[in-house]
Amino acid sequence: MHVHVRQPRALRWLLAVAGLLAWQLVAAGPATAIPGQLDPGFGRDGKVTTDFAGHAGASAVVVQDGKLVAAGSATSGTGVDVALARYRRDGTLDPTFGIGGKVTTDIAGAFDEARALVVQDGRLVVAGFTFTGEFSSGNFALARYRHDGDLDPTFGTGGKVVTDFAGSFDEADALVVQGGTLVAGGTAFTGSTSDFALARYRQNGTLDPTFGTGGKATTDFAGGEDRAEALVVQGGKLVAAGSTITGSGRQRFALVRYSGS
Repeated sequence: MHVHVRQPRALRWLLAVAGLLAWQLVAAGPATAIPGQLDPGFGRDGKVTTDFAGHAGASAVVVQDGKLVAAGSATSGTGVDVALARYRRDGTLDPTFGIGGKVTTDIAGAFDEARALVVQDGRLVVAGFTFTGEFSSGNFALARYRHDGDLDPTFGTGGKVVTDFAGSFDEADALVVQGGTLVAGGTAFTGSTSDFALARYRQNGTLDPTFGTGGKATTDFAGGEDRAEALVVQGGKLVAAGSTITGSGRQRFALVRYSGS
């Protein structure tokens, strides 16, 4: 004999609510990502690594036409070269850039490194340093690239510019676009000490003679070691930030603002 067991009203209500919630979850689709979590739509679970057939590292990144471009350095058969890689929105390398999405550039010596990266009128510009094997011979180094990753022949010599501050070693760590010019900021080392160093370049890569002395400016704080590592444009004026070491040996924040535009 079949016996019908009647479910309590409360149980029936709970089952109905559970079914409704389950339907709503299915209809809503995947849960919204929490800010700060890795984006599964980029690379592998939000992460991307790129091999340059040797040691490599990125020091700067920008957005160019919705794509990401990273710049730094990579070892090569002759030393270390400037290296760039461009990525599509999903983190895969952009095959329309360089060779398979990657570009390496030998600037002028055995060791070249990009420390900063900007987009200027749709073109990529890197700034860093180059030296020929001895740190005593280092100089500012810039390179500009067309959209396909080829060096821009209208900039400097074959797309590359090297600037000497008459010091033992000069390195650029920052780069900004100021109107129609490029300004690189960094440090000029003179053996026992160092100063803030800036250089401004016209569209063709030549130094802008209206800036500083022949396109270059150096700033000493108190005779100690001064290093500029960041650069911005504020109301048309350049501001460099970094550090200075006082006579007591204490390191402090250091900022300089330069007049004019």
